[in-house]
Amino acid sequence: MKSGDPTVVIQSGKILEDNMKKMRYTIDYLNQQLREKDVFNIQEVLYALVETKGTLTVLKKPQYRNVTMQDLHLYISSQENCL
Repeated sequence: MKSGDPTVVIQSGKILEDNMKKMRYTIDYLNQQLREKDVFNIQEVLYALVETKGTLTVLKKPQYRNVTMQDLHLYISSQENCL
């Protein structure tokens, strides 16, 4: 991993401990960052990355993502889209 690259800390619900150690990232701090993203169960996470600026980016597994209007096959008319 090069300096300046995002670092994967969770992959498919599993914590990548080696990556955490290299960054001196603690489980407590990771859990705090996850809670700020409304994630309370690591098993819900497909990927979590620590960005170069230190922020955590989380991608949940599909079954745990929020439902969108498109998922429900509901579409906004063009008039509503302009508001």
